[in-house]
Amino acid sequence: MARPVGQTSTRKDIITVAQDLFAKKGYTATSMDDIRTKMNVSKGTLYYHFKKKEDLFLECVKVAAEDWFLEWAEQSKQVKTATDKLYLLGKIYAMDTKNSLSSTIPEFLGAEHFELSAIKKELLDLIKPEYTAFEQVIQEGIENKEFNEGMNKENLVFILYTTLTGLSVAHSVYIEDDNIKVENMFREAIAYFINGIK
Repeated sequence: MARPVGQTSTRKDIITVAQDLFAKKGYTATSMDDIRTKMNVSKGTLYYHFKKKEDLFLECVKVAAEDWFLEWAEQSKQVKTATDKLYLLGKIYAMDTKNSLSSTIPEFLGAEHFELSAIKKELLDLIKPEYTAFEQVIQEGIENKEFNEGMNKENLVFILYTTLTGLSVAHSVYIEDDNIKVENMFREAIAYFINGIK
């Protein structure tokens, strides 16, 4: 049975507020009560939609990954080559550093006590749309002979994905809050990557 419209709207609002709090405060420092207070809803309402903070966080990651992929699909139509798409990926990641849940995922994995293999599979499923974008760009570049076709596609995708997500996590430690500097760092990472696969 489908949820009534008001319940669907409340659930979406909870996710939006939780994403913001998790991104700003981190996973551990954000409590369900923080989310409830900011939402101005009862404890019962919050827990009706999400039984545990872990469930809410995973739903936030899922929604963020889906939104990211939709935005990527729209923006990537504006560029023609796989090389340009790689630079676009770097730019999008640079812009997302301020509002990204990426930096909270390692904290989440360290904070919760669960079977790591099960949660790892769940997280991999959640980020699949984002990872798919990387696979498509690398495949396109190989097919168009922009990138060396003798290289291992799966390894290239993994290296690129972990480079950009790693920069997203680490930038706040090593780079002051400077948008231009952050964007240049991501652009340079893409340039190094492209240089290595041509």
